[in-house]
Amino acid sequence: RADAASLKTRVASLEKDLARMRSEAESRSAKDGAELASANGTIAQLQSECERLMQELAGAREATQRSEQEVTEKTHTFKMETVALKDNLSREEKHFKDATGILLPITSAMKIGSLPQLQSAVTKAKAVIAGGTDFGTLTEIVEAVVNDGAERLEEWQECLETLIDAVAGVVAAEPGFMLYHECSRLLACLKEATSTKLDVAISDPSLFEQVTSAIRKWANLAFDGLNRVQAEIVDRVLRCRHFGKFDFVDLDQVLNMVNKADDADNAFFLDRAMILVKSHQVREYRSILGHLEVLLYFLKFLTREDLALCYQRFQE
Repeated sequence: RADAASLKTRVASLEKDLARMRSEAESRSAKDGAELASANGTIAQLQSECERLMQELAGAREATQRSEQEVTEKTHTFKMETVALKDNLSREEKHFKDATGILLPITSAMKIGSLPQLQSAVTKAKAVIAGGTDFGTLTEIVEAVVNDGAERLEEWQECLETLIDAVAGVVAAEPGFMLYHECSRLLACLKEATSTKLDVAISDPSLFEQVTSAIRKWANLAFDGLNRVQAEIVDRVLRCRHFGKFDFVDLDQVLNMVNKADDADNAFFLDRAMILVKSHQVREYRSILGHLEVLLYFLKFLTREDLALCYQRFQE
C-alpha cells in the first residue's frame, strides 16, 4: 500500500512534468511558428527584392548592350567619316596645288607686267585645262583667272603693236610739228600701255629702247640738247608706271621749265630741281617745278633788297 501511494505520487509528478513539458513544447512551437512565419515573410521580401534586382540587372545589361552597340556603330560611322574626310582633304589639297600651279604664274606675270611670262603661263594653263585636270570647287576661279589673263594678254599685244606703229611714225617724221605730233602719240600709247599694267621695258626691251630713242630724239632737237635735269626727267617719264593726268604737253612744259644751261650760273636752280625730280612722282613734276620757278623768280628781287619791286612783281 505504501508502494502504491509512492507510485501514485510519482505518476502525479510525472503527469505534472508532462503537462509542463507539453505546455512548454506548445509555447515553443507557437514561438517557433511565429519566427518561422516572420522568417518566411523576410525570405519572401528578399526573394522579391532579388527578383527586382535581377530585373534591374537584366535591364542594365540590355542597356549596356545597346550602348555598346551604339558606340560600336558610332565608332564605325566616325571611322568611315574620318576616312571620307581624309579622302576629301587629299582631293582638295590636290585641287589647290593644281590650281595654284596655274594661277600663281598668271597673277605674277600680270603683277610685274611681263607679256612673255603671261603668254607662257596662259598657254600652259589652257593646255592643263584642256587635258581634263579637275580643280574641284576651284574650277570657276581657275577659269575666271585664266580668261582674265588671256584678255590681258590680248590687250598687251595690241598695246605693243600700237607702240611699234607709233615708233615707226616718229622715225619717219620730219623735225618740227610732225615730230612733235608723233612723239605726243607715242607717249600717249606708252601711257595707255602702263594703264593696263604692261611694263614695256620688261616685255620688249628692244621696243622700249626704240621708244626711249624716239622721245630723246625729239627732246634733243626741241631743246638743243638736254641738261642733267632734263635727261633725268625724260628717263623717269619713260619708266613711269603711274602717269595720272601727266601727258606729252606736260612733259614739254616741264622740260621747258628746267631748260637752262648746265653751268655755274644755273647750278643753284638745277641742283634743287634735280632734288625735286628725284623725290616726287612724275604726275607732280609740273606743279612742283612751277613752284620752284616762282620761288626763284621772287628770290631775284629779294636779293636786291627791293621789297616794293618784289611786291609789284607778285601783284603782276
